[in-house]
Amino acid sequence: MQDHQMADPRIVVIGAGAMGGSMACALARAGAWVEIVDTDTAHVTVIGADGLAVENLGDAGPVAADSAAGEAGRVDLAVIMVPAFETARAAETAAHLLKAEGSAVSLQNGLGNAEALIEVLGAGRVFMGSTRASADRPAPGRPRITKMDPTQVGELDGRASDRTRWFADAMTQGGMPTEVTDNIEGVLWSKFIHNCCINAPSAITGLRMGEVTRVPDLAPIRWQIAEEALAVARAKGIRLEYPD
Repeated sequence: MQDHQMADPRIVVIGAGAMGGSMACALARAGAWVEIVDTDTAHVTVIGADGLAVENLGDAGPVAADSAAGEAGRVDLAVIMVPAFETARAAETAAHLLKAEGSAVSLQNGLGNAEALIEVLGAGRVFMGSTRASADRPAPGRPRITKMDPTQVGELDGRASDRTRWFADAMTQGGMPTEVTDNIEGVLWSKFIHNCCINAPSAITGLRMGEVTRVPDLAPIRWQIAEEALAVARAKGIRLEYPD
């Protein structure tokens, strides 16, 4: 799937918790053959026995699920949704599972995921995405969409490609609205800066994200984080979604 339309695609979602599980469900609902690889054995056991269903999205029906990679060279696309610190290991799993012409797409938060995947798979086999949707997982095998905002995918060089169009169409058909962008780097950086301003103070203080915005003493810190992150983006020539 390096740059061509797939018929009857075989997809593996590596890291299929709340968001990854929701994406796996959307792709399965669009008609793709989907497998889940996740280290949470309770999660994969429920999915293997009872199928995958996502509240506020729907039932994916039977989905293969395992905590190990299994047979090599059998999928067309690997969707990477592990935490960023596990991306290098997920890249090795993807390399094992992908066909020679297969691709990987990351929709993870943070920066550096593309580089980690490219180091293992090669630049021509990787495209990227970002989602504004959110999800949680109240129980194993049962993720829940908590906010259905758009998802975007794109090639790192900004060109149009069959694989990004196919992925966007499949996700949309499965219930998660997705579009192709010619500026995926700017999309990734825009969300990264947003996360820096909200998630970092939340982690440091122990407050929930909504609570952070209601503490006046934290506002100057959030502005300082934003200004520093924006300065780095400007220095790198990043074209942000929202320049202000």
